[in-house]
Amino acid sequence: MPEKWHGLTDVELRYRQRYVDLVVNPEVREVFLKRSKLVQSLRRTMEAHGFVEVETPMMQPIAGGAVARPFVTHHNTLDMDLYLRIAPELYLKRVVVGGFDRVYEINRNFRNEGLGWRWNPEFTMLEFYQAYNDYQGVMDLTQKLITQAATDVTGGTVTKWGDQEIDWANWQRLTMRQAIIRYWPEAAGAKPEMSDFASHSGVQKLVERFNRAHAHMAYDRNEPMGKTIASLFEAAAEEHLTQPTIIYEFPTAVSPLSKQKPDEPDWTERWEITPARWRSPTASANSTIRKISGGASRASCKTASAATTRHTRWTRTTSARCRMECLRRADAAWAWTACACC
Repeated sequence: MPEKWHGLTDVELRYRQRYVDLVVNPEVREVFLKRSKLVQSLRRTMEAHGFVEVETPMMQPIAGGAVARPFVTHHNTLDMDLYLRIAPELYLKRVVVGGFDRVYEINRNFRNEGLGWRWNPEFTMLEFYQAYNDYQGVMDLTQKLITQAATDVTGGTVTKWGDQEIDWANWQRLTMRQAIIRYWPEAAGAKPEMSDFASHSGVQKLVERFNRAHAHMAYDRNEPMGKTIASLFEAAAEEHLTQPTIIYEFPTAVSPLSKQKPDEPDWTERWEITPARWRSPTASANSTIRKISGGASRASCKTASAATTRHTRWTRTTSARCRMECLRRADAAWAWTACACC
């Protein structure tokens, strides 16, 4: 046993012998206790808003609901290969098909790729679906989830990430275009206008102005305009997002499976939370079904990796037969697709 006065400092040994780490480092024990409080807080808030917690299969016949490399196992009795789930999406949607309008799950997911302090092949994720709401409503609920969790775990809304203080009661919401405009560097000249994002030539001029005054941003004139705008956001705005910020309306070019805005098909109803310059939950609209996935152990991917629906629209009069047709097509396509009667 390491002597308790100096503690256990070897990082690799700490993670290989976690039980010793818990014994000799009191601050590690505190992390375990805070995580427990966090999960309890999330459950209380979800239940207070009418959500029902469910459990869905860990072993699945297809690796659906996201784009990731799965772990593969074999079911001896059925003599078939199965995948440890990479996301609970498709099964949670089956529950919605069955008539539960608000469902959620806090459970493990497994992705056979990447390993680091932010990326663990086995991680915990909260994923929920809500019918009869829009993506603005899900933003509201997500803010309440996080702010309440900060209060329940720490006793207040201000926490620290390194040397940065984060106030979880102080949120801002910006579209991706608004964020570029707000944080446009002075050395690059006048702030962009919204019309500058409407054409390839306008976006190219913005990149040229930015590169003359700032660190060089790679530009490929053959790539989709939306992808260039997303890169410009990362270069010009992302480093300034130190307080809780919701960035919404992502380009369709980097969010191909998210619902497009009715009045601007080049932009989608997708959003992400960006506190302290790193990205946490990501969400996108499934018409009247909404999703938010985040993790206590893993941050979300930067791109729209989850398989989300573009146009599925249910109303309270949608028939069970129609819903089952949607489900059948979902099984066939590994994603949620709309049937004609929706």
